[in-house]
Amino acid sequence: MQPKPHPEVRSELKEKMQDVVQSDQPEVIEKESDYQITDGHLGEGGPKEKYHWNIQAIKTLHTIEQERRSATEAEKDILAKYVGWGGLSEAFDSTKVNWSQEYQELKSVLTDEEYRAARSSTLNAHYTSPMLIKGIYQALENMGFSGGNILEPSCGIGNFFGMMPESIKNEKSRLFGVELDDVSGRIAKVLYPNANIQVNGFENVKYPNNFFDVVVGNVPFGDYTVNDSAYNKHHFMIHDYFIAKGLDQLRPGGVMAVITSAGTMDKKNQDARKYFADRAELLGAIRLPNTAFYSFRNRITQIRLRSGVNQRKRLEMMIHGWLEIRLSIMNGCGTGKPGALSQKNFMLKLRK
Repeated sequence: MQPKPHPEVRSELKEKMQDVVQSDQPEVIEKESDYQITDGHLGEGGPKEKYHWNIQAIKTLHTIEQERRSATEAEKDILAKYVGWGGLSEAFDSTKVNWSQEYQELKSVLTDEEYRAARSSTLNAHYTSPMLIKGIYQALENMGFSGGNILEPSCGIGNFFGMMPESIKNEKSRLFGVELDDVSGRIAKVLYPNANIQVNGFENVKYPNNFFDVVVGNVPFGDYTVNDSAYNKHHFMIHDYFIAKGLDQLRPGGVMAVITSAGTMDKKNQDARKYFADRAELLGAIRLPNTAFYSFRNRITQIRLRSGVNQRKRLEMMIHGWLEIRLSIMNGCGTGKPGALSQKNFMLKLRK
């Protein structure tokens, strides 16, 4: 069954979405087209290269904001190279002699608030390669999806928007992004002025349930929970929380295709998977090579889910599709060698 966009949004959903959209509209002086990523090797490079790209992007962002204008095409190319601070903790360490120059430069370029946010993101800011993004969109295209309401709940600077194929990013589509990191969210607004970008925590953005046709992205992960009164009772780790809330906001028949932590599929506690299985059909899960995220090898899974399956089907999946998936995927894997499948590298696809 192919996913199709919602023919129309119910009146009550329109009102709710209007409130959300108006609460954080991008400040765009000159309306322009969204940035399109054409570099298939975007983000590839060593730590010092990535540091340099980040600094140049932040300086460019500050200039654009101070002059209150749109970015030039050349400036957009610079902004698009921003990869965040994941894996660059040495730049924030005053004891690292070979990073002393960068350490001092960061202090001078970033505001105090930006510096604190950047330093705190070194363990959980994960760049998504163009190859993985293309894979997700190819799967959606193969399912026949051709546009609708699309959510990226942890959008970074918007690479999922920048690599969206024309068959999906068309007059039928409306793009919604949420990003907690202030600098990343501000860059996303500049690069994608036609998308509604909320610079906020996903827990604070009140999108209505049953609204989105597709949810895509690379969800944040970690061994900590998110304070959201609607989900606190479940005690979800942050990666499972993003999947659960994203599923609830999918319309019946909508599809979620995300990259998540190994913990989503491998942990012994089945509560999160039971929650997913009660609401969605598992369409596929791919364990990625352990080199997919070089410095973050416990980030493993692309999951695709379909929402809105009947109760009997859900029960079957709870027994066979989710609760036993850990054994079926891990058997025969786990060499840990580059290019091989490992117990810490894996990609979900679900339909509601």
